[in-house]
Amino acid sequence: MTSSVDKIMDSFPNLIITPIVGQPGYDTITEMHLKLNANAASVQSRLGDGALGLLFLTITPAVYNTLSQVPFIPPANPGIDPVIPAGSTCPQTADTRLQHSTAMKLYNQYDATDTALKQLLLGAVDDMFIRSLRNRHIGYANVTTLELLAHLYRTYAKINTADLEANTTRMKERYDCNLPIENAFDQIEDAVEFSATSKFLFNPVQVVNISFNTILLLVWSMATVKSGNTNP
Repeated sequence: MTSSVDKIMDSFPNLIITPIVGQPGYDTITEMHLKLNANAASVQSRLGDGALGLLFLTITPAVYNTLSQVPFIPPANPGIDPVIPAGSTCPQTADTRLQHSTAMKLYNQYDATDTALKQLLLGAVDDMFIRSLRNRHIGYANVTTLELLAHLYRTYAKINTADLEANTTRMKERYDCNLPIENAFDQIEDAVEFSATSKFLFNPVQVVNISFNTILLLVWSMATVKSGNTNP
């Protein structure tokens, strides 16, 4: 496992996560989180829709479902040896072994990636802010990266009702048509991720509706500008 973790770690675009000095806050947690997201998404995987890598490891299912129409099913540990039913023919046995080998590779990649991401997070956050999740015998071995992130947001982000209302307002703001369209997508995704740190989540239908209205207003603004330029 160690060599697999090291190999995955070396492939990350963000090999160094700047340590958070003092108590974490929403901004510092988010800065670290975005780098972990980029690392997770950079790992090529056949799981999910295949386009988001292993981003599922660092974002909640609610957020992931706003980015992909294909549900992500975390791979289960298939065990060391394949279970071959009694009476299996040679071709059936070979197929069972192949399926087990494939399942094992997917699981090992998923598990090693989470371990690599967790190592970066643990290196960036003072242990005193996460030690409540640590087991005295095995440390953070049974804690996932996402569980550590959820703990940090829940304990130190300090998001209140006013913050959530302001976030919704920012999400619905009319977009400047002079800026690249990617900025409009960022405006929506940033708001979704912000809400995901609290119990007040946007559901996929809300995200689609707000996104549609944002793009509709953008198209209308562009048409207005074009018309104004053509007929001063």
